[in-house]
Amino acid sequence: MVFHLLGITLVDPIKYNLYFQRFVSEARAESKIINGKVYIKGSLAPDVDIDIEKARRHEVVDFLKNEYNGRVCKISTRGSFKGRILIKECGKAIDNLSETEIISISSKIPIVHGVVQEIDSAYENDEEFKLWCDTHPEVYNIALKLKDLIRNKSTHASGYVVSKHLIENYLPLELSPNEDNELVSSYEMEDIAELTIKLDLLGLKCCSVINEVLNNIDDKLEDLNIDSNPIIYNNLQDLKTSKGIFQIEAETNLRVCNKVKPQNLSELSDVIALARPGAIAFVNDYAACTATSYTPELDNILSETRNLCLYQEQIIFMASQIFGFSLSDGEQLRRCLAKKKKEEVELWLGKIEEKCKEKNIANNVKDLFLKIVEDSSSYSFNKSHSVSYASLTAFTTYLKFKYPLQFFLGLFKHDQEKIEDIMTIIRELPHFNIELLPPHLLKSNKDFSIEGNNIRYGLNSIKGINEKTIDQVLDFKSDYLNKFELFEGIDNSKLNVRVASALIQSGCLDNIDYFENRPKLTLELQLWKILLVKEKALSLQYGSKFDYDLIKTIKYISSLKNEKGKEYISERRLNTIRKKYVTHHEIYKRNSSYLSLANFFYEKTLLGYSFSHKLIDLFKKNDPDLINLEQFTDEPENSYVRLVATLDEDSLESKSRKNQRYLKFSLSDESKKVTGLMFREENINEFKAKHLTMPKSGAIVYCKGRKKDNDTIFLDKCIEYTKKIYTNYSQIEKEQKKEILKNI
Repeated sequence: MVFHLLGITLVDPIKYNLYFQRFVSEARAESKIINGKVYIKGSLAPDVDIDIEKARRHEVVDFLKNEYNGRVCKISTRGSFKGRILIKECGKAIDNLSETEIISISSKIPIVHGVVQEIDSAYENDEEFKLWCDTHPEVYNIALKLKDLIRNKSTHASGYVVSKHLIENYLPLELSPNEDNELVSSYEMEDIAELTIKLDLLGLKCCSVINEVLNNIDDKLEDLNIDSNPIIYNNLQDLKTSKGIFQIEAETNLRVCNKVKPQNLSELSDVIALARPGAIAFVNDYAACTATSYTPELDNILSETRNLCLYQEQIIFMASQIFGFSLSDGEQLRRCLAKKKKEEVELWLGKIEEKCKEKNIANNVKDLFLKIVEDSSSYSFNKSHSVSYASLTAFTTYLKFKYPLQFFLGLFKHDQEKIEDIMTIIRELPHFNIELLPPHLLKSNKDFSIEGNNIRYGLNSIKGINEKTIDQVLDFKSDYLNKFELFEGIDNSKLNVRVASALIQSGCLDNIDYFENRPKLTLELQLWKILLVKEKALSLQYGSKFDYDLIKTIKYISSLKNEKGKEYISERRLNTIRKKYVTHHEIYKRNSSYLSLANFFYEKTLLGYSFSHKLIDLFKKNDPDLINLEQFTDEPENSYVRLVATLDEDSLESKSRKNQRYLKFSLSDESKKVTGLMFREENINEFKAKHLTMPKSGAIVYCKGRKKDNDTIFLDKCIEYTKKIYTNYSQIEKEQKKEILKNI
């Protein structure tokens, strides 16, 4: 409520029944007297998770450090040996089991409400897993001893602590393993909460994108009715383009949204709550309104979520409205039953019995209430959290469909931690009649920018160009009369050859009149960087004779002598140039043989997408029946298809729940992503015989198989395209060594 009144959040807690007792109450304010002073128990202190702009999160952290100098640090986390990971590691180390067998048996450990069971629980509850453990007793017994031991440490993604006095007086400290060298507490979160105040400061890209859009439009969020706006909810009925829509863009969440079809903010909040481990099992019941009906008293409270107990607040409300407990007591009851502390649970069961007698409540109501609480304790969600996140979902949906140009600009600026993310955004642009224009030395700004009805690629987002080099790149932006002046401009801007090559290979210089092809221009730049200052000056002097071909120019200069009869470039110096040049020439020679593929490869590597070629165009002339993944969607189910795609992730071998061996391939092109599955044993064996190692992310593959659905193909063949584009000479040397070893 305080946050709402201060304008930090636009969510009205009264309207959506978001009880403050969930965060602060007398019952939570446990205290201890230490040395005559009263201390509140830190782990129960009221707190609200704060989600802020990711791009500006550092400002909040800096404020804390300045305001509470010497009293702020990050929180460490510890990863322990648990469940499936534990049995995998022990199986490999102790019995030298194969990857296939390890994956098969670890998958037998059940998942309950989205949480993988511990191995001792799985041993008690799963006959097949118990039988395997009994035949591998050493693996199981050692795994039990290793259970819960620390296997790695890290830092909490959003957690900070603030203490009253110097932090070193309260906590042991260390430096974070990251480059930032921040102070980190050696204690974990639970212990820290007893000694200091814990803050959750989560930086969300979503908030940065929203702010980016608001800076470019006149609308204000506080004027927007997110509860029933048709722009929001009409587009959420059958959502096809989910990128950038907070909480919905993940594949699982999108499926839940399309099944539920939310019509207002409350239903959108239910989507957020349902799309979580455990709760997701009830999506069909929610969508079809087929959840169990209990009693009129219970149904009255659960009806808003279609008779499913999705929220912790509903448990509190049932305790209050049906049994007469205070909202504060209801929160205590919820926590007690969720944590299953036996002695405390028995006390509360006694209190519930007394309330039932006092209010003449039927035993079946009491029993059903306890069952609902027990069943939902593993998956019920904090409604305040869910409604708040649903509001961000609504805001991003509205901005995306009302102001798509500004929205996608925000995504390009703030949602591209991996260069591959750019391709995901690009696939959606045609739905909004927007084009991503390629990088251009003169037209591109530092960041992505709006150009007419399209978006121009930003120079800073080219791989290899970063904050340290972008100023040099901007200094280099100019018109040049010829190729050698271009090279001189690169020198004057102090651009190294790696950054300058990235500009060339990404297509930034395609527009210049003297452009040849990118591998050739890169080769000549590398030769230019080998030359001495006087050799560059002579090249500028004589370059026009040879149409500014640097290789021909250097050959000519090496034949000249000065007035004293001395060679401009001595034979010894020429040999030094040749020695440095030959490796670059070898890369050029190989890459220029496949010029279109080289351009495609470098654009995809440096930009995240190829603007000059579609993948299918590189191969269709050799196989006219090839289709792309967009055409694959339109093919009838079970039709036999041939397609070419790029692997988004390393291909994997695994086993299904029915113990069936299969290979999995994540396939994509400019239009779509699909999953390729290879099940037939003969096909798998043939594939593995041809591939000593499974194809890696980025590999181009040629596929044959039957369409299963719009997102899946059952593969008979998956052949990796073997022609390669080289980025350094060591790749060529490695290949040459392999060939030599083959022939010994």
